Amino acid sequence: MLLSPMKKILNTTIENIKNGNYSNVKKTLYIGLVIIVTGLIGNIILSLLTTDRSIFETPHHFKSAYLFIAACLALVPWITNTLRVLIWTRFLGYRISFAHLLRITIGTELGSALSPTAIGGGYVKAGMLMHKGLTVGKATSLLTLGSMENGLFFLLALPTAVYLAQCWDLPMIQQIMERFQQNMLTALLIVLAILIQREKTDGRCGLFTLTTQDRTTGYEINDRYSILDVYQQPIILHISLCPQLDQLQIFKE
Repeated sequence: MLLSPMKKILNTTIENIKNGNYSNVKKTLYIGLVIIVTGLIGNIILSLLTTDRSIFETPHHFKSAYLFIAACLALVPWITNTLRVLIWTRFLGYRISFAHLLRITIGTELGSALSPTAIGGGYVKAGMLMHKGLTVGKATSLLTLGSMENGLFFLLALPTAVYLAQCWDLPMIQQIMERFQQNMLTALLIVLAILIQREKTDGRCGLFTLTTQDRTTGYEINDRYSILDVYQQPIILHISLCPQLDQLQIFKE
């Protein structure tokens, strides 16, 4: 019951962004900021009332310089994420300042805090990038590139860290290796199935059919796409926001 109003609000927000009207987006961000600050203050008050007061005397034993360094390090993820978006936007040919990209990064975090986990802050980030002149396809590609970079980093960094630390005897590492050996055959079969599918579809992987209904003629239209086509054209399907087939929105550059 609670998802329907959320979908309606998101649909309205997307339509406003497409039409160049960002007043509702700013209003939502301001309301969200008030909610987060209120929740933070309430959390602090609750902690003061329910936590042993002797714990709050512990920070007095720390040097202020260390606390300042810790506060600065807490801002490092915002700066590094902003630099990553800065590199990709410059690669795509858009000259957006670091300050504006930092606002986009903070807005993405705010959107993630306000929206359900399944939605995240991607819509906020895409909308703010579109406001700076990026097309729908390029803004969405930046979201995908971030996930790919994270996956590639962990794929390379974790084995390297395990090798350098020489922690093969840890129980957690042993369990991971056992599960990897058990599922290795399944992974090979999945890769083989993908390769066979690519051969059958002329190198295009992940074909799927989207059936919609023309509102004027009433005839059904079967459009065939592939995952590769989605990134090349690109095509964005807001399926989660438009559950009815006749309301599916397809954006192409």
